[in-house]
Amino acid sequence: LTVTVCILFALLAFRAWKKRESRQNSLFEAPMENLPTSGELLAQADCFYVATTFSDNFLERVAGHGLGARGFSIIQVFSEGLLVKRVGERSLAISKGDLVSVIFSQVAIDKAVEKDGLLVVSWLTGGVELSTHLRVKDLSDREQVFSTLTELVAGGVKK
Repeated sequence: LTVTVCILFALLAFRAWKKRESRQNSLFEAPMENLPTSGELLAQADCFYVATTFSDNFLERVAGHGLGARGFSIIQVFSEGLLVKRVGERSLAISKGDLVSVIFSQVAIDKAVEKDGLLVVSWLTGGVELSTHLRVKDLSDREQVFSTLTELVAGGVKK
């Protein structure tokens, strides 16, 4: 009986996740996987992809278009935008014109770290503003990526 109940809960959780994914797929178009033209590589760092959320709600994970899975990644900042190469998942490319802001944060969904431990890049896709939360492993790389991204963001940044 216990095994049956556990399987039932697992199936319900899976169904809820798929329903959320489907609903979010209709809210905005799939983000690019590669930049049309990358330009010069300005900064790069190993990081942990924590989540992508809606910018107005850091506690709601975006599951649509394959953005729901956490994992290791490499972030590359080019003169024409940002590329997040996720291990085992689809990459995420954000063109320079779609970047809205870059800030440091301490918490996102189920991840809490030291002050300014998360790099949060806000961006637009299909009229929806999303925020991608990254945990850059090396502090000097984090500062280099942050300063490089601040130069790309048209409207300035908040720190």
